[in-house]
Amino acid sequence: MVRAGGWEGAEVARLAPEGSDRGFWRLRRGGASAVLMKDRPRDPEFDRSVAVAAFLHAEDLGGAAVLGADREDGAALMEDLGDDSLHRLAHAPGADRPALYGAVVDLLAGLQARGTARSAACPLACDRVFGREDLLAETAYFRRRFLREDRGVPEADLAGLDAEFAALADAVAAQPRALMHRDFQSRNILAGATVASGWSTCRGCGSGPGPTT
Repeated sequence: MVRAGGWEGAEVARLAPEGSDRGFWRLRRGGASAVLMKDRPRDPEFDRSVAVAAFLHAEDLGGAAVLGADREDGAALMEDLGDDSLHRLAHAPGADRPALYGAVVDLLAGLQARGTARSAACPLACDRVFGREDLLAETAYFRRRFLREDRGVPEADLAGLDAEFAALADAVAAQPRALMHRDFQSRNILAGATVASGWSTCRGCGSGPGPTT
């Protein structure tokens, strides 16, 4: 696949996975670049990821273009979107945070509005539902990893949170559904409000609580 794409003999550099269990390498040749992603061979998620990535890119919703894919090997060649994550840019000296986050909010609105309206073109993008149990799992993770382990809040001070988290999950689950992705966070978003990795984005895509009017 790399050879067919014209990248044989390219300079290769491994990229930080940012929490992903997949491998990423940047290929450089003749002033151009692309990113090679390597997953498990014949991963059942692979075809879904390719389809959703193609949809997000076609609809200008932040996904990287897929330049080649080999399901048997679990490898894909993707457009290189660079390294300037929102997290990095927002913490740079003199950062214009309102401008940075304004572009990201626009992208998020497009994902929920235009992505939902066009989701019939790619049913796989919304085939998984982020529901009540998923939200409770997220708030339990927040409770354990951030409040207890990172901030050191005593367990006794968190006693009332479970009921509040349950009420929040009920309220969120009752909202209309829209296209969403659960990894829409600063390390996965690049300059220009482009989602950094089409693959992490695709795996997080699904149907979840959307905006209310």
